[in-house]
Amino acid sequence: MEPSAKRWLFNLLGFVFLGLAALGVVLPVLPTTPLVLLALWAFANGSERMYRYVYHHRWFGAAARDWKRHKAIPRRGKILASVTVGLTALYLIFFSEAPRWAAWTSVALMTYGMFFVHTRPTLERIKPRTQEAPERR
Repeated sequence: MEPSAKRWLFNLLGFVFLGLAALGVVLPVLPTTPLVLLALWAFANGSERMYRYVYHHRWFGAAARDWKRHKAIPRRGKILASVTVGLTALYLIFFSEAPRWAAWTSVALMTYGMFFVHTRPTLERIKPRTQEAPERR
């Protein structure tokens, strides 16, 4: 495959993964951070400019930087993912008109996702120290 065709293919993959990550912000079935990481991998092979843009992006970049530096998931992210997946699973099982096999397949995939999330180390955010006023005597 020609180098220009290869770069084009990686860039296309990067945009697909980034688009899915953007959807993952509002759809609990799509995991945002892994899709951003896939987009970064694709852009690293296709476009250094897009790689830098996504890596330093205000919304998408923080999770990617945390993962690259610490290989850990923030506690807030784990809790939010667990609550969202749990509510979605309950909806699929009890209220959705989706075929039973589709609902249970989705629940199984979400369970696997939660297993992955909860077996990664937890990133504890360190709050910056505030300037304390000197004690009065």
